[in-house]
Amino acid sequence: MVKFKCPALSLQALALSIVLSSSPIALAKTRQGDALLARAEVEVAKETTPAVDAGYQLAVEALETDRSEIEYKLAMNRLRSLCAQYHVYDGQVARDKGQLAAAVVEFRKAVALDPAYILASQELARIQKMISSPDSAPLNHPLSRQLQQDEERNSRATQVPKLKTGLTQPLPVIKVNQNGGSEVFLTLGKEAGVRVLFDSEYQNRSLGLNQTLDLQGLSFEQALDYVAMVSKSFWFALAPDTIFVANDDQAHRVAYEEQITRAFYLTNSQDAQEVSDIATTIQKVTDLKKLFVHPAEGVIVARGDADRISLAEKIVADLDKPKAEIIIDVLILSVSKDWTRNLGVNFGVDGLTAKFTPGAALNPVAGTASILLNKLPNVNASDFAMSLPGATLSALLSTSGTRILDKAELRMVEGQRSSLKIGTKVPYATGSYQPSASGGGVNTQFQYFDVGLNMDIVAKVHEPDEVSLHIESDASSVNGSVDLGNGVSQPVIAQRKRVADVRVKEGEINFWDIVTQRQEVRSSSGVPGLSQLPGMGRFFRTDQTTKTEEQVVTLLTPHIIRAPDIRSVNLLSVPSGSDQVVRMRYSGTEQAAPPKDPNTPARTIELAPGTAPVISVPVPVPPPAGAVPAAAAATASPFGGGAPAAP
Repeated sequence: MVKFKCPALSLQALALSIVLSSSPIALAKTRQGDALLARAEVEVAKETTPAVDAGYQLAVEALETDRSEIEYKLAMNRLRSLCAQYHVYDGQVARDKGQLAAAVVEFRKAVALDPAYILASQELARIQKMISSPDSAPLNHPLSRQLQQDEERNSRATQVPKLKTGLTQPLPVIKVNQNGGSEVFLTLGKEAGVRVLFDSEYQNRSLGLNQTLDLQGLSFEQALDYVAMVSKSFWFALAPDTIFVANDDQAHRVAYEEQITRAFYLTNSQDAQEVSDIATTIQKVTDLKKLFVHPAEGVIVARGDADRISLAEKIVADLDKPKAEIIIDVLILSVSKDWTRNLGVNFGVDGLTAKFTPGAALNPVAGTASILLNKLPNVNASDFAMSLPGATLSALLSTSGTRILDKAELRMVEGQRSSLKIGTKVPYATGSYQPSASGGGVNTQFQYFDVGLNMDIVAKVHEPDEVSLHIESDASSVNGSVDLGNGVSQPVIAQRKRVADVRVKEGEINFWDIVTQRQEVRSSSGVPGLSQLPGMGRFFRTDQTTKTEEQVVTLLTPHIIRAPDIRSVNLLSVPSGSDQVVRMRYSGTEQAAPPKDPNTPARTIELAPGTAPVISVPVPVPPPAGAVPAAAAATASPFGGGAPAAP
């Protein structure tokens, strides 16, 4: 499939394609217009300007088949708007390339298709102004033009110069005798074809009596660092073939050290607090005075000397790491068992009953058991009937079990809280009394309480395959209700909370919570008195025993899907200078020293005895064969510049 030239147009075409395909008319396929709309959908899916134009024409033809069909009208209007957007985009592309005539054609097509499309009219007016006055307006929007100019200018910003020497042989052994550091610097400059400039306040300290500086096997920059250390100086490159030397103290470093501005874009730490923490770490470690944070964009802007900025780069690379990710399988198993035993004799509910049935001698009233009072002396036992209750012998044992399984997966980022809620929300009322002039009233509000299992987890991944989990769980249930009067009933919530920290292996099943509840209920029913008799009482009562056991098990199984990206380079101990001066050095960035021939004796240069400080004006001499030609000697200090005369 051809990709869209513009994301906005892609979304428009996708929406139109969905509308066309989901339209009842398009699905019917019973009329000519339906077939035309189906072809229009195919053309729009090609995502090119000619194809969208063709799709629009097909929609127009579909509407001509039945101008009363609302679906055809909607499809035609949507395609017309989309077609105008494609032509505006093509016109902008042509304008940026300087093809103004082609841009005018595209913008005019867009205006003709959709006069309500304001952007098309604006672009047409702008391009016509460019054609009539070529020097009055740039080829694109003024703001875009300015952004392009700024980007081009920023890309031409000069970088910190790196020395390029012309060394063709290893550095010599230099013998000094009350010579100052300036003479050694100038000697090294002559060897490498590099100009050496000194600060006007440079203190030319003596390097001692009959001292030997063995510089064999060192690169030129390493040799400069060596001499700077013994002479308490510092140097930096002004150009690929020029260095500047000054006294190593705070005042001269502040005055001469080049300041670098750098923006650090944090790609893995987007949280504002994390960005601020990294910035604070950089500032405390590097002692950068000018450091600013833009938390919304995840950018740290710093300005300082090159070594401090390099150390900040190292810290950002170590701290701005993609966070580990974990999936935790949460398995909740609820098992309940019921055991019931019913054993004994169960008598009828009526018990012993006696019924009066008068005989003929008592002359009862017809149809009733009523007699005259004068007949009472004649009543005897034969006038009564007694019914005995029925009895059932029961011996029943029943068991039942229930198993409920809930399973969930939580994917989380290391250090971020992840929540799981399983259950329902139970409403409860809260109120407050608000006094008023008329006596006040109660303001009632309803809130919801999460009933069930609520779990919050924060994970931390340890190398290589261990995970620490901070877990807060809350298992709650409705345990009844309480009537507060006036028809207000509030639920009674039973809760069981647990907070703990555990450390488990990746893939290891952790029995987080095991809760077991057991309940036993005994009941007895029978004939009063008789059921209490020892031994025989069993035949006059029924004993029922019910046992209930419920067990809830919560299992947690962590799986590491993204491990911490800690590499060996992040574990290196990097020398970074002294307490006051930050120095960063990288192997491979310096020009390598020429190879030393073991069969060739070391060269030795013995400087003429001096009484430092020495004021000397060097005489320019040709550079060694293969060296970078040095420019004219500079006289920026009492010691001059360039290469000294041969000793």
